[in-house]
Amino acid sequence: MTMDWFVSLRRSKPNQSSIIPGSLFCSGTLINNEYALTAAHCFNKLRNNVDINDSNIGFICLLQNNMSTYTYESMNGIAIGWELLQQDSLLSYTLQQVQLPVISYTNEYCRNIVYDNIIQFCADFIQGGKDTC
Repeated sequence: MTMDWFVSLRRSKPNQSSIIPGSLFCSGTLINNEYALTAAHCFNKLRNNVDINDSNIGFICLLQNNMSTYTYESMNGIAIGWELLQQDSLLSYTLQQVQLPVISYTNEYCRNIVYDNIIQFCADFIQGGKDTC
């Protein structure tokens, strides 16, 4: 599977050379040749105010769709990222990929780890093995 549309978001320090990559803080998905879409929590601790009238800031609107009635149970999802390969280790320098089964929210295991099934879903091997955060 090719992941050419997946990007790492990195933070550099002031006066850091542009040829030295900054530290990874999040990832995103390319949505066109100029923009990447990422999770809101990637930027919830910005130190500087963001001017939403800046021409470099744009909003996207996802079409209303009754997605809550669609079930992904018994399907497989693919999670990718620069994750820890084992607990208490460093991030991988190689992009990792894992295929995980989507589990019903009616499953007790999922109800214990998913706090809002409208905005989250459960994809995991209940018996253990590969996973992602």
